[in-house]
Amino acid sequence: MDIKNNQSSSLTEEEKAAKKLEKLEKKRQQLLNDLSNCNLNTLEQRVAWLLNHKPETRNSDVTLQVEYWKAFESDLVGGSYIDLNNYKQATRLPSIARSRAHIQNDHNLFLASEEVRKRRGKLEEDKRSDVIVRDKPSKSYSVFADESGKTDTYLIVGSLWILNGIGTRKLIDAIAKFRNEKNLTSEFHFKRIDKNNLQLHLEFLSLLKEHSSTFSFKALHVERKGIKNVDQALNQLFFNLLCLGVEHENSTGRAPLPRSLSFDKDMASEGPDKLMLADLKEKLRIHSATKYNDDLYLDEFRSVDSKDLHFMQIADLFTSSINRILNTAGDGPKDIFANAFLSEFGMSSRSNSIELLGDCTSILDMI
Repeated sequence: MDIKNNQSSSLTEEEKAAKKLEKLEKKRQQLLNDLSNCNLNTLEQRVAWLLNHKPETRNSDVTLQVEYWKAFESDLVGGSYIDLNNYKQATRLPSIARSRAHIQNDHNLFLASEEVRKRRGKLEEDKRSDVIVRDKPSKSYSVFADESGKTDTYLIVGSLWILNGIGTRKLIDAIAKFRNEKNLTSEFHFKRIDKNNLQLHLEFLSLLKEHSSTFSFKALHVERKGIKNVDQALNQLFFNLLCLGVEHENSTGRAPLPRSLSFDKDMASEGPDKLMLADLKEKLRIHSATKYNDDLYLDEFRSVDSKDLHFMQIADLFTSSINRILNTAGDGPKDIFANAFLSEFGMSSRSNSIELLGDCTSILDMI
């Protein structure tokens, strides 16, 4: 204990501030992971989930409290009223407001409108007169992506798109129940599929199909031959994938703009990933401004470990299935699963040329 105190006292103020920020960032990333996995066990997780999916709660603590009661303490609420005896048991406004303030002020997530931030005194002085960042739209695209084929014939990027964040709670609950019933402790990963667990993975595939109204799959590939810089090619594929995905969802009216876009990719290497994501976000910012008049709001762009996110594991199964069919096709358990995946969601490995991308081709799409 004395050693820790001595170490702490020997740090400079700048070092202490840096350690505090590092600790806060870890908690911020963990909260985002919890929301992606619909882990809603604590007050902070639940408040953050409401702030994310119900934007009207960001500006009013009373609205936030009412929505909290409806979503998580519905047994205490009778229609549009709450009995005084039940009110004593319900989560109180000060607790909810403190959690909201911590999420918005310390984690800088799910912010209130410019007007409300001004009133709360939480808008930076240099932004008060001319705020150029638009408020986050109420609806979103949440994209979980993976890459494959760096040493094979084709380079591939695949992705899972979540279009209904609230609806995915049922999917996450179903996955948790499935894992519990099967006594599963490890993550789903394509490379682990073998003859002993093939049936288990096929059952998981059926579970995904049952909840497919809340998500879609998108992927692109390009022949690797002649490409000198594989990483740059993959980065360009991710950019094209997001541009085409947004264009499809918006033009068909299935998930029209304005919407926010969050993007999580399976972590390859932390440093290069950060550089790639910063570049990707800047390119998309320009694309949004020129094509959509900034109606595409860019939210969190992260690289994460697939073991932390159920949706990233699904993206891995999808992307690896494409890779199996295009690059290493055979007749083993992995091939059976890969073909079943594509068949289950009405996809085909037949390539259809997309004029916009030249020699890039869209493989499957969009349920």
